[in-house]
Amino acid sequence: MKLIKLRLIAVVVAVSALAVNVSAKPVHKKPAAHKPAKKAALPADTSDSAWTPDPKLLSQLQPEQHFGPYAMRVPVGFIITSHDHTSNKGLSAIYEMRGPARKDHTYPLVYLLVVSALPGVGVTRTVGQLLDYDKYIPSESGVVKSDIEYSDMGNLSAARQYYKCPLEKDKSLLAHGFHYGTTQITTAALAGAIDVAPYNTDTLPLCEAAIRTLRKLP
Repeated sequence: MKLIKLRLIAVVVAVSALAVNVSAKPVHKKPAAHKPAKKAALPADTSDSAWTPDPKLLSQLQPEQHFGPYAMRVPVGFIITSHDHTSNKGLSAIYEMRGPARKDHTYPLVYLLVVSALPGVGVTRTVGQLLDYDKYIPSESGVVKSDIEYSDMGNLSAARQYYKCPLEKDKSLLAHGFHYGTTQITTAALAGAIDVAPYNTDTLPLCEAAIRTLRKLP
């Protein structure tokens, strides 16, 4: 994506809001798909029932690393930075994994947002609501989203969605991205990736392979 200022404060606040008192009534119904966009939605990828990384791309991933209560493999050459935020509900951690910058100052970005709730606090938001909290989508207008899909990914139950949109500050650049969400009783994770056309066709499959290695630690 373009070297633009990411709204990290907004991300931290939004992700922190996912942790609520366990006394709140849990939501058990499967969330409805995102409201249809004005433009035609992107086609959903239904080629596989369980989401697993492409085996041909595993050699391009680093060894598994731990990110709080989760573990994931990061693409080779991607640099990791992190930001933590503690509240009276728990810990929110943001991990950004940035690929090499190009001559036009764009780069692929993988991100992982993790919520760990404190004792007596739980995560009761649905995965559909978790995807709606994603502040890394680089525009608030012109976004075209696919329907939300649900499946298993490693030892997780997850949801995912694909999207595309013009960059807010440079509408000549079209961003493509996706995100996967998962929630447990006291933890939640949102993992996604974004890049601009035409590079996305080369970079996003590798980023998606990395995200599909996400698992919950024992």
